Amino acid sequence: TLLRELAIYITLVSGGDDSMMSSSAMLLSKDPGPIGPLGKPENFSVVPADKGQLKLSYKSIYGAKTSRFEYRLTTETEWTQVDTTASKLLLTGLQSGKEYLCRVLPIGKSEVRTYSDEISCFVS
Repeated sequence: TLLRELAIYITLVSGGDDSMMSSSAMLLSKDPGPIGPLGKPENFSVVPADKGQLKLSYKSIYGAKTSRFEYRLTTETEWTQVDTTASKLLLTGLQSGKEYLCRVLPIGKSEVRTYSDEISCFVS
């Protein structure tokens, strides 16, 4: 607790000047650098839930601010997008007995983006 208070005091007295803070002999925290392109989503899964529903989830990726889940009927070409800050999503109102394709795209600051593999699943 005392070290945290001392760090706050040094920051206030120095006015945030890095050179003054480094002369205090305390270690300075690193500025968070930009996160590069996010990797391909892992453990993406699609499982049927109640009638007309699918549960989508994947292992969250550090640096992802948004998850864009996309789905479509296998007979269609246009994807429906759902953006969320979570790594899980329950799709509702789907057509029972139909096969859907699903994928996820984690979105960070980088313009380079990588989709998960597409997974097909029948809706109960």
